[in-house]
Amino acid sequence: MNSPITIVLADDCDYYRDSFEFLLGKYDELKVVASAANGRDLIDKVRHHLPDIVFIDIKMPVMDGIEACRVLHDQYPEIGKIAITMYEEKFLMREMLKAGARGFLLKNTQKAGIVQCIKTVHSGGVLYYDGCSPFIMSRLLDTKEEELTDLELQVVRLLCKEYTTEQIAAELCKSEGTINAVRQKLYEKSRATNPFGLALFAVRNGLIKL
Repeated sequence: MNSPITIVLADDCDYYRDSFEFLLGKYDELKVVASAANGRDLIDKVRHHLPDIVFIDIKMPVMDGIEACRVLHDQYPEIGKIAITMYEEKFLMREMLKAGARGFLLKNTQKAGIVQCIKTVHSGGVLYYDGCSPFIMSRLLDTKEEELTDLELQVVRLLCKEYTTEQIAAELCKSEGTINAVRQKLYEKSRATNPFGLALFAVRNGLIKL
C-alpha cells in the first residue's frame, strides 16, 4: 500500500481547520499531520513534519499566507503549496502565485475539488478553482495593471489613516500634484470610485491591517 499524502493546514479559523481535517480524514490516501493558526506557526510545523502538501490561508495574523508561502517556497520548493481564501481578488491570487503556490482554492470548494487539487499538485501539476481557466491564470501572472509601486503603497496606507493630500505630501516629501496623480492611479488600479472603495481594496488585499 502506498504511503498517504501528508498535509499541513494553516488557517486562523479553528472551525475551518477542524472541518478540513475531518473531511480529509475520510480518505485513506490523505493524512493531515498538523495544523497552524498563522504563518509563523505554519513554517515551524512544516520544518518538523516535512509534509507533501501545505494548504495556506492568505489572510492570517502574525505572518500572512503570502509571506509564509514565499518563505516555504525558498526553503522547501519541493513541497506542494495550495492557497485557500474566501476572496477572489486578482491581486491576492497573483501574489500567491508569485510566492510559489501551485494551487488556488476558494473555501467553499466541494470536497471532490479539494481532493483533486491535492492529487494534482502532489503529482507536480497545477490546479486552480473552476472559475480560473489557464488563460485567466496566465493573464494574472503576466499583467502588471494591478501591481502597486512603493509610492502607491505608501499613499494608500496613509489615505486609509485619513491623511489629507497636504499631509501625505509633507510626510513623503512630494508635491501635492504628485500625490493627487498617485491617488488617481490608485483608483484606476483598484477600480474604486470613492475613498471607501479604495479602503476596502486595501483591506481585502492585505495592504493594511485593521
